[in-house]
Amino acid sequence: MHNNKSLNKNFLILLTAIILSSLLNSGCGGNGGNTTPPINTNETAYRAFCVGVGDYIYYPDSHGNIDLPGPPYDVNRMRQTLRYCKFGLSNTGFSTISYLKDRQATKSNILQWIASTFSGADNNDISYFYFSGHGIWENNTS
Repeated sequence: MHNNKSLNKNFLILLTAIILSSLLNSGCGGNGGNTTPPINTNETAYRAFCVGVGDYIYYPDSHGNIDLPGPPYDVNRMRQTLRYCKFGLSNTGFSTISYLKDRQATKSNILQWIASTFSGADNNDISYFYFSGHGIWENNTS
């Protein structure tokens, strides 16, 4: 069990590093977006949906998992970061940045907001989903 936690922690650290690296190399680093190849802004829309769950209904659960104070703040910081992202020669920003936090972020609401936020997206669009929180593995189900 301890090895799984260590592997999960290492995976999350690696995933976070990859996401931050891609943001910094995508025009979000404050250089005006001049590091990315030109994107035709007439055909590309940038949409984001951020979810932060720190206030869990079942606190603590049978495994001792507890609420997390950080995820709602993570969502606020990610939204702030995405507002500054500009892409291509025209410095196109995100047209939509939707979010749900804590108990608003039910499975049903998340699925509805995904459908709404990314509605009309096509192969030329950029759709970004961000989640901050924790999960659980129970009865071979994540």
